[in-house]
Amino acid sequence: MKDYYSSLHKFLSSHFPAQIHKLEAVRGNDVEVIKMYNMYKELAKDKLQERQKSADTESKSQEVAKGIHTAINNVDESLHYEDFAKAVAITLKENYGTHNIAPFMKVLHAGLGINEVKAEDLEEDQSYASSFGTSSKKIDKEEVEVALNKRGYDTPKTGIWNKILVKKDGARIGMIDTEESTYTRDGKKYEWEGTQDFIKQTKPLNEAKATCCHRCGRVHVKGTPCKKPYLKGKKSCAINEIETLKEFYSK
Repeated sequence: MKDYYSSLHKFLSSHFPAQIHKLEAVRGNDVEVIKMYNMYKELAKDKLQERQKSADTESKSQEVAKGIHTAINNVDESLHYEDFAKAVAITLKENYGTHNIAPFMKVLHAGLGINEVKAEDLEEDQSYASSFGTSSKKIDKEEVEVALNKRGYDTPKTGIWNKILVKKDGARIGMIDTEESTYTRDGKKYEWEGTQDFIKQTKPLNEAKATCCHRCGRVHVKGTPCKKPYLKGKKSCAINEIETLKEFYSK
């Protein structure tokens, strides 16, 4: 007889570990185990299609990125980010149409790990705070940069209005989000409590759960930078995830 329990337990351990207790609760009841097995088999089918689509999209994106990199080097290896941004804008308008600008920005912001904030929303938020005679909770970017510079830290321009990149002696220290009043160091997110706190790194937020990244093939918290080199083949968690889904669904 087919061992439904063992197959489902292995699948849940890889993809839904929090659901194992439900399987344990019906262990010994063959009918319930089989019903649960069939339910997750359908789920595996949907998840497999989703993962394969995601993997295909990432593969195309990587190929396009290589082409862009080559094109930039052919024009100017030290191309300024403003020229690059203008080139992207021209390509978007001429080849994809202005109706695709909003969804393009949404995907771009997600890829960069930044929140979408409209200028009018920011102005409304600041005017709301000032109406009560109080200042906004957002970090004063210029003030923080000056304070860090005085302490020997570098804050090179990033081109992202709500981010402050912090370096010292050429090495990256962290990234400050002036909109969220948080900062990131070593892949961990912290509440902003002032310049001194940033240097001491004393108040970590609840750590987000690390998941498989289909871009770099590594397991890390979503929104934190991908590490290089990107993993491929059996070394990639994305490939392994797809293979386990295929294995379970084919049973």
